Amino acid sequence: MYGPEARRDLPPEHCAFRRRSLLRAMVSLALASSLSAAMAGCSSANGGPTTGNALQPAYNAIYGIAPLKPGDQLGLLDVPLQNRSSQPVFIQSISPDGQGIGPVIRVVQMSLGPLTAGRNATYGGAYTTDPPVALVGNSCHVQRLVPVRDYRIAAGQMARVWVVIKAVRTGRFHVSAHTVDYVQNGKSLQQVITVGYSGTVSSDAAYIPPPPIQTRCLGSTGARLLPSYR
Repeated sequence: MYGPEARRDLPPEHCAFRRRSLLRAMVSLALASSLSAAMAGCSSANGGPTTGNALQPAYNAIYGIAPLKPGDQLGLLDVPLQNRSSQPVFIQSISPDGQGIGPVIRVVQMSLGPLTAGRNATYGGAYTTDPPVALVGNSCHVQRLVPVRDYRIAAGQMARVWVVIKAVRTGRFHVSAHTVDYVQNGKSLQQVITVGYSGTVSSDAAYIPPPPIQTRCLGSTGARLLPSYR
């Protein structure tokens, strides 16, 4: 506010006032900083996991599912969890976010399918088999499934969420995203992956038979058809 020349011309009492004002300001700033740090600590302790950024943000995608009848089950291998960081992450839980979860559809199984080269992985999409199997070229590919809890995704690697849903009663469902809780470097983190699915449960839904590209691999892989398929 004042230049060097102007400060030499200020009266002594004004300089003393400025020193006292500066001291009060410094004390106030120190108290404010301490309070802010304390509040931040309380927020971190009581506000749940911190938002992380280790997982690659997904494209916004909602997959449409053909109408299901009450009691039908369907497997989905879609939600990508790619570790874009330089440190491994340990997945703790995955929760679908949206409408109709519980009253209309229920998650009866959730696992992770590591994306690897070779026959231990297959393409994403809807499946009538458990685990997901598909004829790729002249060979059957079977998606390896692992438990969600504490699964380690190394730097640069990817796993996809395998979920089996069951139609409970008629209505609409719309899963807009999945909340993923994980641990990295000892810290609990959370991210929302904006990939989901939507559809309806109807008592007059048409029966859609399993695709041959999946059923051809049942005998050689040990996979089974999900209930309600034949």
